[in-house]
Amino acid sequence: MRHALLIRQSFLDLRDNFRRIVDPPMYPTAKIPQTKKKIVLDGPRSCGKSIALAMLVHWARNEGWLVLYVPRGQEWTHGGFFYRNPGTGLWDTPVQATNVRLDFLKYNQTPLQELRCKIIDPIPLGEGAGVGWVKGADTMPVHAFRSMMHKDLMMVGAFSHSISVGKLRQDLPEVPPDARINFPRYRLDEAATVCHYYVRQQLVNRDAFSDENWKKIYYLANGNGTEIRQLMPFMR
Repeated sequence: MRHALLIRQSFLDLRDNFRRIVDPPMYPTAKIPQTKKKIVLDGPRSCGKSIALAMLVHWARNEGWLVLYVPRGQEWTHGGFFYRNPGTGLWDTPVQATNVRLDFLKYNQTPLQELRCKIIDPIPLGEGAGVGWVKGADTMPVHAFRSMMHKDLMMVGAFSHSISVGKLRQDLPEVPPDARINFPRYRLDEAATVCHYYVRQQLVNRDAFSDENWKKIYYLANGNGTEIRQLMPFMR
C-alpha cells in the first residue's frame, strides 16, 4: 500500500495560527481568530493530535524555525539518571539532557549555523551523561515539569492517551487558561476522502463499497480514524 497523509482543516488552522504570529496580516478583521503562542491539544483517542503535532514540526522546520520536538514525553520522566545539583538545588537529568541536545543539533543544524554567537566567555555545561554522579548528591527518580508561561516562546503540547489514564485535567498548572484546543475526530468529508483512498488501494472490495456502507462505518466508529481503517476490510 502506498503511504499517504491527510491534510485536515484542523491542522491548517493550527499552522495558520503560528504563521500569523510571525507574519501578522496587514488588515486584520474580526473573522481572523486571535492567535495563541501556547497550545495544548486535547481530544479523544486517535483523533489525530500526535500526527498534527508532527506535521506542525515538519512545517516549522521547513520555514527555518528552531524547533525542540519531544515526540515521547514519557522518556523525560521515566528511566535515566537524576541527581540534585548542589549549585542550583534543582534536579539534573544528564542522560536526557544529552539526548535532547543531540537531537536539537541534528535537526536544527542549518538554522543554528546561520546564527551568530554573541557570547565570548565560556559557558559551564555541568556534568555530562556517563561522567558519573556528583559526589555526595542525593539521587531519586523525579517527574520533570516544564512551564508554558514563557512570554517569548511558542509552545505546543498534546495529551497522549497511549501513556495516560483518564482525561486531561481542566486546571493545568503553569499553562495559560485559553491554551487548550479540542482536536476533533474525522468530519464526514474527511472520512469520505479516507474511505475512497482505501478503495483505490484495494483494501476494500469494490463491489461492496458504497456511500451507504462507508457512512455506516463512519458513524459506527464515531469518526475515529484508527477504527475506520480497521473496519473497512470487513465491508460486505
